[in-house]
Amino acid sequence: MQTFSQLCHFEFTSRLIGLNSAPWMISDAPRFPYRGLLIDTSRHYLPLATIKGVIDAMTYSKLNVLHWHIVDEQSFPIEIPSYPKLWNGSYSYSERYTMPDAIDIVRYAEKRGVNVLAEIDVPGHARSWGVGYPELWPSDSCREPLDVSNNFTFKVIDGILSDFSKVFKFKFVHLGGDEVNTSCWTETPHIKEWYILINIRELKIDNFA
Repeated sequence: MQTFSQLCHFEFTSRLIGLNSAPWMISDAPRFPYRGLLIDTSRHYLPLATIKGVIDAMTYSKLNVLHWHIVDEQSFPIEIPSYPKLWNGSYSYSERYTMPDAIDIVRYAEKRGVNVLAEIDVPGHARSWGVGYPELWPSDSCREPLDVSNNFTFKVIDGILSDFSKVFKFKFVHLGGDEVNTSCWTETPHIKEWYILINIRELKIDNFA
């Protein structure tokens, strides 16, 4: 359909859609099923109109997956109803996306044959999470990666994914996982203690088995 639409032109005099050199036989199919483009609104906030413009350009270029890197260490700009303080980590009050905003983007994309792949980056690039919930940080002096010894961390991740599932209908979600500096964990006393207890527990289980 995109190939066909790009063969058409608008006649300003007659105000009709023209198709030169018709009839056409179009034999066209994508080489790759996943044809994506990434935007990063954590580091560079983009207004909704700009995101929609990107989607329009993707459609013209026959791209079908908008990889929306929403959250990173720099900012947490999206509303999470389960944990409403998370977007305290946004750049400013005006640089945020509500759940209706996200739904609007997903629906706009779907109408144009584009899936939206949402990304939150865990556990490494998560400094912005702790602005609203400081207990997610290992300590005040060491603010990422997330505190894996705290059960609350996993409750928050579960809440985010649960809220995302109500908005983003694509079959994948991206969890980042890159550039995890584990020195923060090894240098934080309560995480070191937790790690030792986990290993002792696993050792006991192995011996019992």
